Amino acid sequence: MADDLHNLDMGARPTVLFMSDQLQFSPAAWALLEILQQQAGVTVEVVHVWLHPVRQISSGEFAGAIDEPGVAEEVLKAIRTGEVRVETAHAMTFGVFPLRRAREVVGCLIVARRTPGENRPDDRTSDVTIVERTGALARTALESDLVLNARVNESQALTRRLHGILRFLGQLGSYDSDRDVMHAVLQAATVWFDLDCRIYERQVDGSFLLTGTLPGAEQPATGARIDAERAEQLLAARRYPSAGDLDDLGLTGRRDEVLLLPVGIRRPEWIILLAGALDQNAELTFSAIARVLGGELQARDRARIERWQERLDATAHDAQRAPEPVVQGLFEALVAEVGADGGRVTLRKSGAERALAAIGSAPTNGSAARSGDQNTGVLANTFPLSRLTEVRMELWSSNVLGRSATMAAQAWGRAVRPWLAETVAGVADASGRTEPIVDVSAFERRIQEEVERAKRFHLGLGLVLIGASPRDEEERERLHALVDVIRPELRASDLLGRVRGDRMAVVLVHAAAEGAESVALRLRERLTALSEHVALTTVQMGNAVFSAECASADALISQALRHAQEWSLRN
Repeated sequence: MADDLHNLDMGARPTVLFMSDQLQFSPAAWALLEILQQQAGVTVEVVHVWLHPVRQISSGEFAGAIDEPGVAEEVLKAIRTGEVRVETAHAMTFGVFPLRRAREVVGCLIVARRTPGENRPDDRTSDVTIVERTGALARTALESDLVLNARVNESQALTRRLHGILRFLGQLGSYDSDRDVMHAVLQAATVWFDLDCRIYERQVDGSFLLTGTLPGAEQPATGARIDAERAEQLLAARRYPSAGDLDDLGLTGRRDEVLLLPVGIRRPEWIILLAGALDQNAELTFSAIARVLGGELQARDRARIERWQERLDATAHDAQRAPEPVVQGLFEALVAEVGADGGRVTLRKSGAERALAAIGSAPTNGSAARSGDQNTGVLANTFPLSRLTEVRMELWSSNVLGRSATMAAQAWGRAVRPWLAETVAGVADASGRTEPIVDVSAFERRIQEEVERAKRFHLGLGLVLIGASPRDEEERERLHALVDVIRPELRASDLLGRVRGDRMAVVLVHAAAEGAESVALRLRERLTALSEHVALTTVQMGNAVFSAECASADALISQALRHAQEWSLRN
């Protein structure tokens, strides 16, 4: 650029400056220049490297020293060499002081002092000193102002980005589908950090299919699908210093860093791949977004289940002995929602089958036998109700039923399953015994998530179970009414819920054995103090701690039940 400036035709200055080329100074810097002009009897100008004046909004006309003969040439030399130049010519002493931002020369400061022709030669020496001192002071002030402005601009950009992220997170619930949410993530990665973003979606067979890229982006010749085992390997490594390590994803030849983030609470349902200049801000931002997205998608799944439960509650109260009409109505709504052509719900018990609902006719091309294959139009799910009883649901379609249909079918099954278990699975089998209903509650699954986290990060985990006598229904109701009394005795991070039907469970995150015993004692004292007000006489309490021998939610609950003791709350 220096050679171009040296050969620049002074009569053809550029008239348009890009925003990144402009120099901006604070009002305080301009005020300092005004004071220096008045005190030192000089004129001060600031010009860009293209010799355009940097105008102050509230200032008047510029002094115009840049237009004097020979001044522009000295400015170009100073820009090229980065050296201060002080010259005397035509009854004027002027100094050219290059202005740097970091190590780059971005403009020049011109300090000029005009001397009448009759002045003595020694006055010129005085003028040189005044110009040098004034220029050095003004230059220091302006370069400091440039540094401060750059930092302010960075802070403002970061603040705008943070506001954008907060608005983005606040609007997640407004998107109609999971795919719309992930498309918004793709756009955010492009706009905020100029990253290449790819979105992979879990398929029925556990693999991940590329479903989101930038509009107009070159589609990779490979890597459109990642099998389940490879996806697990990629997510375990998380970050790759070079995209050359990911030949199978179509990133060969790129030197960008690559970050892979899972989205999902229990297992990843989506994978976000980011490639580019990944700094700490980008990684922190999208790691947080991935965690929030996992919660948002789980909330959406829970909302789907609750919606089906509401429909079931509205129709099942008068049909306890005949589940077929209820299941038929709910299944018709599911078929219409996913856009299937038909389907069937079958109850299987002890080798016998009973149709609960049927819509349309079964496919005859043999695709039902391959219902696990995601390339067919058949989607099958099996929901166990007891040891010998299960419900099988099939959806048939002439088109491929994708992930959205799978999620809707699973939500339908999870909503209907407890009611079906109560309605049809408790019937005695041929031997006269009644089958136990085995159903894992939502809170029990939450306990399992905490167990998995404790395993992964080597954390402590405790469990306290609180129950009333199994023969006393009134005491169980009284105990459940004390949830609000129990909660203040817990930390904000502890969890409180219900398992095994009627027992309250307290999950103590990051707690050792001493912590679980201490909490159990505190809760017993609290219940004893309030027992007279709620007519509660006894309570059963047991606790367990996560260990290598007790490494699942079921094992924790079973151990707490084995150690449960009945305490009298009356002295």
